[in-house]
Amino acid sequence: MTHTAQTVKNKSGKVQLFVADHNSSLPANYMLVATKAPTKVAIRIAGGCKNMSDQDKLEMLDFFTQAFDGYTGVLCSGATRQLTSTGELDPMVTDVPGHVALTNPDLIALGTAPRTDTWSLQGESAFVLDGYNTRPNPTMDAILLVQDGPDTNLDWDGDVPTYLKIMEAWNKFAGFEHVGLVSWNGGAVTEAEFQATAARKWPTILVEGSGRATDDAITAIHTNQPNALQGNHIFVVNKNEPQILRKYLIDNGFITVN
Repeated sequence: MTHTAQTVKNKSGKVQLFVADHNSSLPANYMLVATKAPTKVAIRIAGGCKNMSDQDKLEMLDFFTQAFDGYTGVLCSGATRQLTSTGELDPMVTDVPGHVALTNPDLIALGTAPRTDTWSLQGESAFVLDGYNTRPNPTMDAILLVQDGPDTNLDWDGDVPTYLKIMEAWNKFAGFEHVGLVSWNGGAVTEAEFQATAARKWPTILVEGSGRATDDAITAIHTNQPNALQGNHIFVVNKNEPQILRKYLIDNGFITVN
C-alpha cells in the first residue's frame, strides 16, 4: 500500500486552533482534546524530511500507516503543512498523524508549532505562518501555536518544552498510561527531542534508514559511542519493517489487539 500526496483534511472538516505563551500555564482546552482518544496513550512523531525524495516521503507515510494500524490513542507532531508552487502537498513528518487517521479514524491527531515569523492572511483568507508559505496542517483535530508574547518570534524548537510538559501532564494527571516518541530523519531540533524523551525514560523509537540525526544516533548505539542513547526504553527499527514497530507498540501497550 502506497499513499498518494493528497491534501486531505481531518474527519470533522475543522481544526480547533489554540495559542499559548511558552512560559504561561499549560493550555487546558487543547490538552482536553486528547482525552477524547479511546485509548489513553500518546506518541509524538519527531523529525524532518530533508534530503528525502518524493518517493521516500510517500514510503514514510506508508511506513507509519502500517506500523500504527489499529492505533486509537493520541498521535501528535509538528503542526505545519507545506504545499508546492502548484498547490500540491509536499509530504512532511507533520502529515503523518493525519494520514494514519485516514485508516484509524478514532485516533486524535494533535499538533504544535512555534511562532517563528509574522502570521498573515493571504488570498482567500489562507492563514500563513511565515514567509515560506507554511500553513497550519488541516489534518489535525487541534493545533497549539506557541509564542513568546505578541511581538517576539521563537526558534523552531520553541514549542518543544511546551509539548513535553503537556505529555508529562497527560501521563501524570490525565490517565495516559504510556507516552513516547518516534524519530524519523531530522536535525538538531529532532536530536534534542529524542534526547529529552530518552532522559525521561519514555519509549524512544529510532527509525533506521530514515536519515540524518536519527541515523546518527543509531550509529552511535551500534558503535558503542560514549554519547549513545542507552536503556531498555530505546528501540531501533528499520524503515522497511513497519510490522516490527507495530509489534513493539502492541507489546508495550500502545496498540490494543482484541
